Amino acid sequence: MHVYPPGDARRTLVLDFLENFKQRILELGSASEAEIAELKLALATHLENPETGVFIGPYIQAWGFKPA
Repeated sequence: MHVYPPGDARRTLVLDFLENFKQRILELGSASEAEIAELKLALATHLENPETGVFIGPYIQAWGFKPA
C-alpha cells in the first residue's frame, strides 16, 4: 500500500481524476457544475489536513503453480 504524506503531490490525485471525468459526470447528469465545484473544494480542504490519511491500494498479489 502506498501512503502519501502531507506535502506529497500525489495526495491530490483524486482531484485530478475528478477534473478528468468532470465532463462525463456532467453528461451523465450525476452532478451539476455547482455540485462538482462544491465537492471539489470540500475534498481539497480535507486533503490539506495533515491528519487525513491518503493511500492508494491495497495491491494484492497471489502466487501459485499449475501441476505438471
